[in-house]
Amino acid sequence: MTTHGFVYDLGARTTTQGRRFAAKLSSQNGHETAVPFKANVDYSAVNEYVQAHYRQADYFAKNHLDEQVYNGRALQFSYSNEKEMLRENGLAIIASPLQNTIVWSNLEDVQTAYLPELEKIVQDLFPNVMGYCFWNPMIRGEAYQNSRSSDENMPTASIASMVHVDTDVGAFDLDTLLDIVDKNKVHAFTSETAQSFREMAREAILNRHRRFIIINFRRNINDHPVSSAPLAILSTRYEDVLAFPDARPSDESKWYIFDSATRDEVIVFYQIETYCKYQICSIVPFRTMMGGVMGRRDDPLISEH
Repeated sequence: MTTHGFVYDLGARTTTQGRRFAAKLSSQNGHETAVPFKANVDYSAVNEYVQAHYRQADYFAKNHLDEQVYNGRALQFSYSNEKEMLRENGLAIIASPLQNTIVWSNLEDVQTAYLPELEKIVQDLFPNVMGYCFWNPMIRGEAYQNSRSSDENMPTASIASMVHVDTDVGAFDLDTLLDIVDKNKVHAFTSETAQSFREMAREAILNRHRRFIIINFRRNINDHPVSSAPLAILSTRYEDVLAFPDARPSDESKWYIFDSATRDEVIVFYQIETYCKYQICSIVPFRTMMGGVMGRRDDPLISEH
């Protein structure tokens, strides 16, 4: 299950912004591989996108590159807590045992029984946040076809097959971005309930120059750990204060997966971060399919932005 979160008023905003991408990888030998492992990454879709929208050729040096994929759990173990991990790398995995039985295909059930769990995560990660909303929840999995939501049913989608730009807010002005979020939101919180989420967010960002982020939350909704096409994320570094699309990721950027994610864990990563202390701005969500040997092909995820 994937869900997006739009969180604002997190402090003063700088001009540097972050982006995210996504893809499906294969290990070099096509067999199940322990992390870290080598994978062939198809960057062609990203390069095409950046060329078309930003007139930049070869954003990544080649359309296909062999990349090392690292263990996100091992990286997180080196930090004191999830907040540090997220702040320094733009990604983290958070223990989040579900207290209720949830009918994941039912949008109302997701809203009433699952989103409160995500609220706890947002409030723990950002205790001084002024407002946030969840939008565009979706069930993703290799066995799923693309379908639209209805008043009762959750939308579904298959996994992304190549590295891609995920939520490129640079393609919109602020009002258009907020319109998209507002149209697709399933829950919103503001500290001043007299104003709408959109009004509060716009005033904070535009007039008070406050920081905002777009987060992706991903949870495995199967009883068994994810064993096929786990989410992989590029923790990106830049050599300058600029980020995507004005600068290319440096050689310090690394791909990570959180292997064997369970239904009692949520993977959290930034899709855009408007304050980049260490130029850790662009994170690339993509999926790795390690030769199809990692396990079942029907692992659904709940994804929310």
